[in-house]
Amino acid sequence: MGLKMCYASLRWRNPDLPAALASLQ
Repeated sequence: MGLKMCYASLRWRNPDLPAALASLQ
């Protein structure tokens, strides 16, 4: 719940973050 909101906030600030997280997984 909180993690999803944090992720959305980070994604809003940094559009490249999802790609970076995907490369870590």
